[in-house]
Amino acid sequence: GKHIDLDQLMQFIVESWKEEAGRAEERLRALFVASDMDGDGNLDFTEFTQMVHHVNSNKGHRELLRMYAEMTLNKTVECNTFVRVCRKFRFFTFEVGPLVKRQDPQT
Repeated sequence: GKHIDLDQLMQFIVESWKEEAGRAEERLRALFVASDMDGDGNLDFTEFTQMVHHVNSNKGHRELLRMYAEMTLNKTVECNTFVRVCRKFRFFTFEVGPLVKRQDPQT
C-alpha cells in the first residue's frame, strides 16, 4: 500500500495556510485603500459604512458597531488597525484557493 509522510503533509498544510493568510491580509489592505475615499489614511465612519455595504458581510449591525468602536480606540482607523480588527472579528472569510500553483504562460 501507499504510505503518506505525515511530517511532509503537515509541513505542506502549514505552508499553504501561511500563504493564504498572507493573501487574506493583502486583500484587507487593498480593501482599506479602496475604502479610504479621501486618501487621508483614516477610515472614517462614513467610509466604513460604505465599505460594509459594498462587501458581503455576514455580521450584524451591533457587531459592526463594536468593530468600528474598537478600531477607533486610537482615534484614527489606519490600515494596520483595520486589518487587525477585521481579523479579530473574522470580518472576512476567504476561501482557500487552488493548492496547485498556476503557471505563467509567459515563462
